[in-house]
Amino acid sequence: MARLATRIAKPDGQCYIPAEKVEEHLCELPVKTLPGIGHVLEEKLNRKQITICGQLRMISKKSKSIGADVNWGVTFKDLKDVHHFLLNLCKEVSLRLQGCGVIGRKFTLKIKKRRGDAGEPVKYLGCGVCDNLSHSVMVPMATDSVDVLERIVSQLFTTSHVDVEDIRGMGLQVSKLETADSSKQDNSKNSGDERQAQFQGDSSTPFIEMTAASPSVTAGIGQRGTLPPMNELDIGVIVSSS
Repeated sequence: MARLATRIAKPDGQCYIPAEKVEEHLCELPVKTLPGIGHVLEEKLNRKQITICGQLRMISKKSKSIGADVNWGVTFKDLKDVHHFLLNLCKEVSLRLQGCGVIGRKFTLKIKKRRGDAGEPVKYLGCGVCDNLSHSVMVPMATDSVDVLERIVSQLFTTSHVDVEDIRGMGLQVSKLETADSSKQDNSKNSGDERQAQFQGDSSTPFIEMTAASPSVTAGIGQRGTLPPMNELDIGVIVSSS
């Protein structure tokens, strides 16, 4: 709502939307004005005869995946920059999962890698011509924990074999969602220590056994903390594609 109010207030005005007026404000608002809805998603919604937010609210909240992608203004100097970015990405996705009341088991890291023969992007700070890479893994217990997401994503990044200077976009998608209802929350309280132990794993056991990435990619990242041993992973769903 803050972003919507900011758009209305531009270029130098003010706009305040009180909490009790939010639903009224959104009711007749075109869906394309919502942050995160681009041309492709707008067309999909239009095919379902959905053009305003009031109609959008009628759709079931049952979702297939939740995530976040950043493909604008992404450039890194070193692995420290990458780690800082991934941590913030995990925090954002965790908040979105919690906001929807769900937890997930499958995690996919998406990377836009600058194509070798690509020139300067047409749009300022745009990603330009890129190859799209993705690496996925499924864990035995659904979660929305920032710490767990960060460890998973760090490990997935080590499998990408991408020079940090070639990265022009990154995203995290969470699927295989489960409802974080009150009963599961109660169960998690009773087995919290057990769950933490599952994700901690043995310090000598890698999370995913993959071929070693180049030193320029792996140094310093993906080694913070430990994750489940191999016998707790469903190896059949580990996917690495480009």
